[in-house]
Amino acid sequence: MNRQLRRAQAKQNKKVDREKDRRRAARRARIASARQRRQRVRASRSEGRATGGEARSQERPKGRMPGRFAGILMGLTAAFIVLQAAVPLPDPTPVNSVLSAGFYLLFGYFTVLWLKRRGTERAFALALVFGAALAIGVEVGQLLRPEYAPDIITLALTLPLLVLGAFLGRLVFLFSP
Repeated sequence: MNRQLRRAQAKQNKKVDREKDRRRAARRARIASARQRRQRVRASRSEGRATGGEARSQERPKGRMPGRFAGILMGLTAAFIVLQAAVPLPDPTPVNSVLSAGFYLLFGYFTVLWLKRRGTERAFALALVFGAALAIGVEVGQLLRPEYAPDIITLALTLPLLVLGAFLGRLVFLFSP
């Protein structure tokens, strides 16, 4: 009986040892591939520095990228823009008009970060198209109300702030560590 128990225990120990060896080999392979990836990234960075930064790629290596919650924040910003248009102020002041247009800056910023993080090639242009469509949709919705009076300051600042936000989002994505 003891001999059978010892054999069963030895068999189980061999199985555990084989499993440990397999895990160690898999871990070594993961570490080696991560080292190679880091070396490639370092080489491409040093190459970019050697040429004066001209060769800086529009692509980032996989890993920690900026804009982790950019999609959620973009959606919330769009919701705030729509809500502001749905509930107009009785007497808009210039400060309120600038703040209303400032939401388009945030929308452009978060849209570019979200699209870049997802690997979209023309994130800047798409952010401008989405922002312009949002602005046009909001204005058309406001035109349907009988008491609508156009807010010239908001209309004048919407597009420049949208472009500025998209530009800032692209800069943050490209130059973040």
